[in-house]
Amino acid sequence: MIKKNIKSKMTIDKLAVLMQAGFSNVKKNINKKIEEEIDKLAASTAKGFESVDKRFDQIDGKIAGIDRRIDTFAINRVKYEDFSVLEKRVKKLERV
Repeated sequence: MIKKNIKSKMTIDKLAVLMQAGFSNVKKNINKKIEEEIDKLAASTAKGFESVDKRFDQIDGKIAGIDRRIDTFAINRVKYEDFSVLEKRVKKLERV
């Protein structure tokens, strides 16, 4: 003989327990998926900032070069007061 499965009557309390267990599993899966996505986003952001840091380092190097050129120019340029005096002397020499 084949045994018949005796089905018990579903009550609201049993249904509530089953629903709670199902939602609990869904919540765990969603939380796991959210954590994975957050980790991916954090890794992507970190990689992006590394790229930005490298570009800032390049820019810092260029700015340092410009600073050196400005400093060299400031040291080697002729001041206006000195130029006026020298200009007068040259004009006197050219007249002779």
